[in-house]
Amino acid sequence: MDNYYLIDFNKNIIVENFKQENYVSGTGWLTHKILNKEDILSPEIIDFLSTLDIPLFINLFYGPPAGLTYIHIDNHAGGWAINYAWGSSNSIMKWYSIKKGSTPKRVLTTANTPYFFYTSDQVEIIEETEIKGLCLVRTDIPHSVHNYSTDSGRWCLSIRSLVKTNILEKLSPYIISR
Repeated sequence: MDNYYLIDFNKNIIVENFKQENYVSGTGWLTHKILNKEDILSPEIIDFLSTLDIPLFINLFYGPPAGLTYIHIDNHAGGWAINYAWGSSNSIMKWYSIKKGSTPKRVLTTANTPYFFYTSDQVEIIEETEIKGLCLVRTDIPHSVHNYSTDSGRWCLSIRSLVKTNILEKLSPYIISR
């Protein structure tokens, strides 16, 4: 199984009047729970996602210039996220294998959602790639994001499943490459 796939829904993802500046506060990585999907998703993508018949929730992440996330596993049932990234001219997502005997620490994001944190000595890099635009990414194994851009923040809209589902099968017609 691959760790990411580029996808294309051939639809606008974000609503036209989205104001990203309303979501920036402080200088670190931020996680926002989006409670009202109409605040960020275009009507056409909302209609499309409803055809997948998967209960979804939405996070919005902001990574500051030259910022790095912790190595972590997200705590949601789906194991995958439909991510739409923009803003940074150079950000890399990395996936890791867990070294034998390593135990993660449970921590909370800035939105009070739990995830499992690993230190760099508990994992080994298995893959890394630049992530831009729309893609499907694994979130059920340790991963991190580094925004190498020193002059722009990295935004990522992340659409996630509340239940275990075969999202790869449902999205296979929209996968354009790896």
